[in-house]
Amino acid sequence: MLILGIAVSTAALLAGLGLSAYSHHPLPSKVLEFRRILAGLRTGSPAAIVSLGILLLIATPVLALFGCLIQYLKNRDWRYAAATTAVLLVLAVSVLLGGG
Repeated sequence: MLILGIAVSTAALLAGLGLSAYSHHPLPSKVLEFRRILAGLRTGSPAAIVSLGILLLIATPVLALFGCLIQYLKNRDWRYAAATTAVLLVLAVSVLLGGG
């Protein structure tokens, strides 16, 4: 799952950078808001494609943690489930305190 997520995010980043270079559109210095990404994807905005690639790159290990948590719970491995939950809580608090 990690390799697939990294491959998809890398493809999005390269596509956005290539489209930006081809169309001479500048890229933003920050990741766009999710609403702007969706709107920009409809129009083929290079900034939206690069922002999507960055968000996918960030989401990949988080989704892997959720997958691990589900597997640990299914196997009744409470120690690893608790540790994974703690890591997910730290990530959630970091996102909330960082302004989301």
